[in-house]
Order: sequence, then structure tokens, then C-alpha cells
Amino acid sequence: MAGAGLEIEAKIPVPSPRTLRARLRAQGYRPSPSLQETNWIFDDARSTLRRSGRLLRLRKSGAHWLLTAKGPRQLRGALKIRPESETAVAGGPQTRALLQLLGFRETFVYARRRTLWSRKSERGEVAFDQTPFGAYLELEGPPAWIRSTARALALDLDRAEPRSYPELYAAHAPSARRRPSVPRAEQR
Repeated sequence: MAGAGLEIEAKIPVPSPRTLRARLRAQGYRPSPSLQETNWIFDDARSTLRRSGRLLRLRKSGAHWLLTAKGPRQLRGALKIRPESETAVAGGPQTRALLQLLGFRETFVYARRRTLWSRKSERGEVAFDQTPFGAYLELEGPPAWIRSTARALALDLDRAEPRSYPELYAAHAPSARRRPSVPRAEQR
């Protein structure tokens, strides 16, 4: 979502990526090129944002950079709902330096491979994410669209994952450093 508004999404674990891709194609979806994403989470020294349920993230997706702020999340069944504002930024390293100058520090870094799937006149976003601990499909859009899309793809919304990717990384690798190394090329 570009700009400001409400993010409404469901993140569903995908036991069989091959089966899911076949279902997406059967429903008329076509994939965009898969991109490696690196995400830097920022907070102040007191973890004010995390403790208040907010998030400040800088993302590098392919050659593009995006700065995102999210408000506290609410769970409504399988759906996560939270205020979100984001904007494209031209210089990722300069934005990181700006955030640090303002007193924010990198508290967590994570990566994933993301493929967006689209079809004509779609009302939401379909994102297939591959992580070191499994694959997930994120459906973002109006609640009725999320429910009908999950049904059409034979996905069980009751299995939706309420945790964020940083929370999932921490749960699956509790002994990992809070700031995993990122290839130098990803930092530019």
C-alpha cells in the first residue's frame, strides 16, 4: 500500500508452494519477478515503538527503497488491521543515516524473497513470501476480498499467522543475533 491508510491483511502458512502456485495460476494470477527484500527495523534506545505496538521499517526490494511506519495492530479473527503510512525513498543508506541521526537505531534486520501475483482488476495484493522457516501467502485488501480469495485458493484462514515477520524470525531462531548480517550489496 502506498501512502497512508489502514493495512488489512492475513498471512497464511503455505505447506506446498508448488500446489499454491498452481492454484494461483488456475485463478488467473500471474507472478511478477521474484525479489530479494531486506528489512531494517528501527527503534529508540528505550524500545518505545515496539512497546507501544508501532513499527518503523526501511525496506530494500530489488533496487527500490521504502520507508514504512505502522501503528498498533488489532486482530479481528484471521485479519490483522493496523494504521500504515509509507513512502518511497531515493537513498536507502542516506535514510538509514537520517534515522540514526534522529536517535533511532537498527534493532532487527531480516530478509525474505517475495513474489507478487496479480490479475486484472484485482481489489487486493497477493504476496508469496519465502523465508528460512517456511513459505507464507499474504493477502492484503478489503476483508471480504481476503476471505473470498483465501477460499478460492483453498487456504484455511483459521491457520493465519498473527505474528509479524520479525516475531517469526525471533521465534524460529531465538539464539540468532538480533541484527543478522546482510550482504554488503543489500545495504546499498
